[in-house]
Amino acid sequence: MSSIHLSLFCLFVVIYPVHLLDPSCKGNYNTNPIIRDEPTFVSSVPNGKRFVVGTDYTKINIVHVYGGTPYDMGYALGSLMSKELNILIPEYFAYLDKTIEDELKKLPPFVAKWIAELGIPGALDLNYDITRIYTPPWFDEEIRGIAAGSGVSYQNIRRLNLIPELIKAACTVLGAWGESTLTSALLHVRSLDWDDQAPLANYAIVTIYHPNASYEGYTDHFHEFYKQENYKSHVFANIGYLGMIGSIGGYSEASIGLGEKVWITKEQDITTRFGNPWTYVLRDVLQFSHSIDSALTMFTNAHRTCSIHLGLGSYERNVSAMNDENIGFRGIEYSANELNVYNWEDMFDT
Repeated sequence: MSSIHLSLFCLFVVIYPVHLLDPSCKGNYNTNPIIRDEPTFVSSVPNGKRFVVGTDYTKINIVHVYGGTPYDMGYALGSLMSKELNILIPEYFAYLDKTIEDELKKLPPFVAKWIAELGIPGALDLNYDITRIYTPPWFDEEIRGIAAGSGVSYQNIRRLNLIPELIKAACTVLGAWGESTLTSALLHVRSLDWDDQAPLANYAIVTIYHPNASYEGYTDHFHEFYKQENYKSHVFANIGYLGMIGSIGGYSEASIGLGEKVWITKEQDITTRFGNPWTYVLRDVLQFSHSIDSALTMFTNAHRTCSIHLGLGSYERNVSAMNDENIGFRGIEYSANELNVYNWEDMFDT
């Protein structure tokens, strides 16, 4: 659990000082203490174990799932979190129905048109139809497992997972090292700045995946989606919200950390909706990359879609702020037609 404690520490520790250093920032200070408690065991099923830390709004579920197959891991997750999923899914979609009119003006015009004409479920189904041929099959297998384990419909779990692809996500990424940290090592933060009034905000979860590296779906299809013959599969922590199996932030046993924030662009210039949803690409990078270079190769070869900013870090490399070779943090502008990578010397003007 040590690597998971590290990722949770990095997730929370730098948020408070950031607000203090910039008094012009809007919003409330994050005064939540760093969670240092040992996880408490809750329950287990074949292929899965559930723990919890924190209470009330700061409660975080920690779920370990073990392959088998992606379906097996999904079934374990769905079984362990069945009660919560059956509460969350209808509550969240009802909340979206009530609040969507205010959000339409913030979305790309064609996405707003989809929602206006088809409704939220129809727009998400359309997004699935145009992305599924670009999406590795292990994601659909896991979603089917979650549905079977929880009793929530496959369609609604699938729709939930495409919400970030439809609307992107307005969050915060930070990499700090050298004189900016007490030990000079890298602290990598991905702040989950989503609507704190949404039901989803009450269901924070860290899912630790222990995949079966020899699963035939990986061996048969990895090259098809990332143009590489060889891959390494790693245990990784997916940090986000219940039911969403793609990554908005995470950390792997290979010391790869990854987080996303929105990149406001003109959609027609550099993006497409015909590709592998960005949350799925990020999760595959967490699972299959073993270095900054291998992660960047996967990003280069992926069928990219939306425009987003990424923070990509490698913890074990960060021992000095004086030599960029030892600073494993990159800022990335990611979209269908552009992939711009910045180090600490050239990212300031972006």
